[in-house]
Amino acid sequence: MSYNDLIADYIIKQGIDLTSEFNYTINLDDLEEDFDKELFTYVKNNMDDIFNSISSDERVAEVILTDNSFDMVFYWSHCLDENEKEVFEIANSENINLEYEEVVDLGMKLWQYDKDEREKYILELLNERSEELER
Repeated sequence: MSYNDLIADYIIKQGIDLTSEFNYTINLDDLEEDFDKELFTYVKNNMDDIFNSISSDERVAEVILTDNSFDMVFYWSHCLDENEKEVFEIANSENINLEYEEVVDLGMKLWQYDKDEREKYILELLNERSEELER
């Protein structure tokens, strides 16, 4: 992994952690607070290469480079919390396509179940959903 890839990864992770709508803009001002002067200068001088690393990352659907920011749109499957990821992965393994809102809704219901009960509970919810769709 190149230096630019490492910086791009940091920027993407920051964006994913801070997003609430699958997109986030990281401004140079934000990075100036996070990086020392030498690293910040490096980022300013290599924005095109860092942009290329961001745009080729599998988590990023689209990125726009401006004079002072990276405006990123993320694939929603990369913006899920742990419960939501578990729902998403089990649904995919069962060949069930869920909308984002459904994944979030099911994920919010998991907090009350321990690890051993979760998969069974998710499968029950997915089966209920499938039955509702068939009606």
